[in-house]
Amino acid sequence: ITVKCFFKDRNFAFEVPISVNLNKLTSLVKKKYGLSGVTLLHEDIDGDKMTLETDSRLEKAIVDANAKKEPLRVYIKSESAWAGGGSSFDFKDPSNRTEYINELANSTNFSRNELHKFYNGFKRISRNSMQIDKTQFFKGMRQLINGKPSESFLNAIFRAMDRGGDGTIDFDEYVRGMSVFRSEKNSDERLRMVFEGYETASYEETLCKPEPALEREELLNVYRDAIPQLPLELVETAVDKALDTMDLQTTGRMGFDEFKVAVSEKKICVNSIWLTFVHPQ
Repeated sequence: ITVKCFFKDRNFAFEVPISVNLNKLTSLVKKKYGLSGVTLLHEDIDGDKMTLETDSRLEKAIVDANAKKEPLRVYIKSESAWAGGGSSFDFKDPSNRTEYINELANSTNFSRNELHKFYNGFKRISRNSMQIDKTQFFKGMRQLINGKPSESFLNAIFRAMDRGGDGTIDFDEYVRGMSVFRSEKNSDERLRMVFEGYETASYEETLCKPEPALEREELLNVYRDAIPQLPLELVETAVDKALDTMDLQTTGRMGFDEFKVAVSEKKICVNSIWLTFVHPQ
């Protein structure tokens, strides 16, 4: 069934199995739109918004939507001020832009002056669309990062920043993503970004997982981007050893907490740019 999510005056849609339960749907929405605390609401037959707080209520909402051959309409109440990957402000109004920049200054590691420069630069690069595609993003990152970052590595950063999962990065996603590179080196925030960048499961596939996790092939990509000159056989040996010593061979997958341990104990190597790069002033 199609789920149509409403944020302020924006809305997004995606597909989920008709058998989805409330916990899975909530986790999917949080992951897809980069949210922390989130509450899902649904309109009843009288038009009143009711919290989807039980599986039975969600099931009834799905049955009703199916009977009408309509999407399941879900309204998102979130602790995140700018839910949904991007601001709903009209940037043509300078007062709106100032309010939005002030909010970003309070919730990221950038100053107001830096954010205004970001805004003007992003507007120019995106040709006023306030969205950039992968080619534009790669070009900018190669200018920003010393050396020659691989396409696989840049793909991982792009995937981590593309919270909406639409193949583009808007201004909000870009600023909040780059803010991570002003956080403390080797921080959980940085490791979370690595983890999300290499987890390539689709949002629908995520529903089938008890929790987000890196599969063996994804761990191989993490390692290959860290030490590209290392022969594949040695990379496979290192990853299999990490899974084995952490007693994960039966599942062949690594959750975020396990990933943190593996990196801290140097069982999994991560490209140093993820953990040490600091976005320039």
